[in-house]
Amino acid sequence: MRKLYSVSLMVLCLAALGKNTLGQELDPKVEILKNENTDGGASGIEYYNENQLRFFELENELKALKEEKAKKELKLTGFIGTKVEVEELSKDINEGKVKFVFAEGILKHEDYDSWSLFYHIAKEQYFKSKMWDRSGSPQNTIIEIAPRYQYNFENDKGMTAFELIYTSESIDNRDAVKPKVSIFHMINDKLAMNFYTLVGREFKGGYDDYEFVEIEPGFSYRFTDNLGMGMNYFLKWGQTSNERFTERERFFKPYIWRNFQSLDLGLSLWGEIGPYSNNVGDRNSNTKFGISGNKKLTESLTMVGEASYKREDKKRSNEKVDITLMMLGLQYSF
Repeated sequence: MRKLYSVSLMVLCLAALGKNTLGQELDPKVEILKNENTDGGASGIEYYNENQLRFFELENELKALKEEKAKKELKLTGFIGTKVEVEELSKDINEGKVKFVFAEGILKHEDYDSWSLFYHIAKEQYFKSKMWDRSGSPQNTIIEIAPRYQYNFENDKGMTAFELIYTSESIDNRDAVKPKVSIFHMINDKLAMNFYTLVGREFKGGYDDYEFVEIEPGFSYRFTDNLGMGMNYFLKWGQTSNERFTERERFFKPYIWRNFQSLDLGLSLWGEIGPYSNNVGDRNSNTKFGISGNKKLTESLTMVGEASYKREDKKRSNEKVDITLMMLGLQYSF
């Protein structure tokens, strides 16, 4: 009898103990692995309940909504870039200039897709003999702004554009206004024609104003989506407002381009071949060749570069001048 009583009492105690430990309503737990690298040890384990997890989710959702709202309110696309150019003239005494482009790019608004704005802010520093010895040498600050309107037609096979270019240069207190009209049309899937004309006037402090006209027709042919070539013809005629000085420049501009998709790389080989003349006796035969390229570093960042060589044969002085140019820059798209 005593043994039966003892066994019954033990069973009741175990039942009561089990109710206290197993019968409680526990909050649901979720294990989340969290790396702790401060001491170089293994990952630890932290516990969060569902309310805390939901708070984190709501916080992230709110942040994403704020970013999306800000992007919709801004609605600006385009790119901004910066670059350095070094141009050197090789003759009796080497001279040249270093150009720092602080900002250059295009801005567009998603609600006004036909409109865009080009901007260019730069500074030039001239040198003689030694490239980095520019003490007392002239400096030039350049600001250029060009609003542009573009109209597409024939299901985007054709395009016409109008630009009003304003340029300011400090070296001779120069301001220039240059209206420009451009046309591009795809004749078929391979062949396209292009043309632009520009009329400009430069207002120079202390000097006669300078008027000029530029015309450049051309064509391009696309062999594949990654290979093409073309040829333009450039003609410029200019004179001072008092007509005491006139000049004429004309040259052919052949080019060929190739994209290497596996490398995110684009290259273009180009040239400028033609004469230059004016009414004070200068007669130059100019030949210029160059290579331009762009390499995509990330989805938004692109590196650009250019190298060119130009030979000027001056008929009047029987002088030959070699001009080299190197450019390197970065562009950020948004």
